[in-house]
Amino acid sequence: MASPRVTGVDGPVFKRALLGSLTWLSNNHEEVNRLNVFPVPDGDTGTNMLLTLQSAVEDIRESEAKEISKIAALAAHGSLMGARGNSGVILSQIFRGFASSVQDKATLSPAELAHGFEEAANAAYRAVSKPTVPKPNARIRRATPIRMIAMSARRPSSQPARPTGKTLRAPIVTSRVQNRSARRMRTSPSTQTAAKTS
Repeated sequence: MASPRVTGVDGPVFKRALLGSLTWLSNNHEEVNRLNVFPVPDGDTGTNMLLTLQSAVEDIRESEAKEISKIAALAAHGSLMGARGNSGVILSQIFRGFASSVQDKATLSPAELAHGFEEAANAAYRAVSKPTVPKPNARIRRATPIRMIAMSARRPSSQPARPTGKTLRAPIVTSRVQNRSARRMRTSPSTQTAAKTS
């Protein structure tokens, strides 16, 4: 039997999304740790985000709320109480901004969901005095699904949204930073001296 087509995002759908996100991050947090090399390779961004997300999920796990506003509020509270490190605090602000934008709503349309994500990014940026790529607030603002949802909401269902240059930029932010770091190392005086003497 085919699953019913989802036409909006309510509490149960958002809850399933968060549970799925926790599963993904549990399996990939070490990769996130390796990705974060700017401004310093602190090596714990993925772990701190995972612990924060676990706290958010603990608050929603037993909830049977149908309204997305209630699930979002629980997740925001849980993430704030369990925020770990800078990345965890930023993630908690993402949840807070999203919860604030969907307050009193039972279900979100695609356009409303996109708006909620944008407000989540704005809240995270406001919480950081000098936001630096590629922390979680930059990732949520550049996230391809946000732009694709907004594009789809403005198109007829028969006309699929196509990714633009902006939507394709997000996955390569970190690699660009890494490439710039590598170029600086190759062109530094100490590196050139070592190359001449080797």
